[in-house]
Amino acid sequence: MKIDKRRQRFHVGDTVRFRFGVSHLRAKIIEDRGPLAPGGEQVYTISFLRGRHMTDIPVSHLTLVKTRLATSKKRVTHRKRSA
Repeated sequence: MKIDKRRQRFHVGDTVRFRFGVSHLRAKIIEDRGPLAPGGEQVYTISFLRGRHMTDIPVSHLTLVKTRLATSKKRVTHRKRSA
């Protein structure tokens, strides 16, 4: 089985959703483990249930909920002090 290289990649800090039994849970990606699943599929370590549980899961079982906050490179301007 070939893995689609265009498949969405996730990043550390992203919030994802995955199936857990009959429900779906939210989790946070804490590590990118690399292409360890059959066919070279990407595997991620996720933390769920308020950080009490962790597991490795292939990308095909994850759905993106929210991306991590990108570091902002806003320009800081200083006001001149009036005398």
